[in-house]
Amino acid sequence: MKRRIEWKAFSGAMALLAHDGARKWAPLLDLIEPIDRLVGQLVRRETSFASDRPQDYVASILAVRAFRLTISQIHLALAGYPDACPNLDRTVWEISVRLLDIASHPVAGALGYLLQGIVEELAAARAEHEHRVAEGMPITNLPANIAMIEKHYGRLQELARNRGLDPQRLQRTHGRLNYRAVCQAFGIEKAYLVNYAFTSGYVHEKNWATHEFMYDAEGERHFEMGPVVASRPEAIADAITNLLLVIGGAASVVGAKSVGDEADAILNGIDRRMKLALSK
Repeated sequence: MKRRIEWKAFSGAMALLAHDGARKWAPLLDLIEPIDRLVGQLVRRETSFASDRPQDYVASILAVRAFRLTISQIHLALAGYPDACPNLDRTVWEISVRLLDIASHPVAGALGYLLQGIVEELAAARAEHEHRVAEGMPITNLPANIAMIEKHYGRLQELARNRGLDPQRLQRTHGRLNYRAVCQAFGIEKAYLVNYAFTSGYVHEKNWATHEFMYDAEGERHFEMGPVVASRPEAIADAITNLLLVIGGAASVVGAKSVGDEADAILNGIDRRMKLALSK
């Protein structure tokens, strides 16, 4: 490394790139306003995990989670770090597939998701407590937190049993979701074999991102630790595409057909907007 670069230089370069990219790729970024409105329509309803429709509760939180992850991806791409976007995009893709499962098995899918999430949180808390006790470390408020998680887990189990459902089975079949099986059931296995595999290569660091920050020139190897200009609009388009799939899935779950139709219409126009953005 020839010289040290302070954070101020990194953040300054990122801000300049983001400002320039926002101007160039406005045809893509202008989609955020109608998408934000669609998510608002999805969540503008009373929901509860303990209601007769826990699927509405889960669909709402997953739609908002996907939206936030997408905004993060767009900011990363604009600022010159598009190689970080697939790490977030995989979660959005997983949400879209989970919503397909919930649309097919509304109550079972929703409760399975909630049960598996809480049981994994409980396992982590118990492991931390055991470690601290074994090492003679302070346990602070861990016992109280574990008791609170256990109580919530018990309530979710009770909700499942009251519906004639086996909590353990829900966790196995809908909590620990088999994404490939869901894709096969909906005739979209290619999405698993290509889209999921692609983003997983970044998440699990399989040397797929290296070409985006390393190159050889004139007998020397160069590593770019600052922002890069390649692949930014593509990363933005991918992020928005998967978010729209989530919105369509969530709309199907809650029965908001007009929201799903508008999401599909926006999705069908992505390629045209991408070409327009690249022409600027």
